[in-house]
Amino acid sequence: MLYKSAKYGSPLFCQYHLKSANKHFDVRIFSPIKGYSAAVFNDIKYEMEYRNNLIIKNEVSKAFAMGGNGDVYKVVLDLVLRYSQSKSGFIGCVEDNVVTCLARKDVNIPVTIDRHGNEVFVLQPNMPACQALESRSQVLQKNYMGYKEVMVTPVISDDDDKVVGFVGAADSVSGFTLKSRTEGKG
Repeated sequence: MLYKSAKYGSPLFCQYHLKSANKHFDVRIFSPIKGYSAAVFNDIKYEMEYRNNLIIKNEVSKAFAMGGNGDVYKVVLDLVLRYSQSKSGFIGCVEDNVVTCLARKDVNIPVTIDRHGNEVFVLQPNMPACQALESRSQVLQKNYMGYKEVMVTPVISDDDDKVVGFVGAADSVSGFTLKSRTEGKG
């Protein structure tokens, strides 16, 4: 690319992912004088993380807004777990302190089956989901039900500004850092 720019004098632009450093770069190559070229590398790792975070938030919002079937929620949960590097988690909707599990993976929460065949659990005061419902903000709890860390983020409707559900993840491989907690809010 440097050769092309130097030979033809045309500017070039590309994005490059350096896997070994887990960094993304915008690369701009130009020729200030024919026969010469220069390159400017701009680290866009955080922009890419922000973009991925917006994609996740969008998918979670769409899943709740459309009231999709179980497959939609499973796909969204897999996306959240992959992004948070967690092995366990759930997505649920809440009404009158009863959470209906829309998707869950390796979760230790004891559930019962309601008359419609849905897995449900009743919120208890010590549960992170109950705390998230009351505070209307993300909750991180350590040493809960056999997990080192559990992070529960409430899903708040745009229409009436109330908590309509939760997205929970447990035991992130890298831990729930302040950065990942901030990006997970939606």
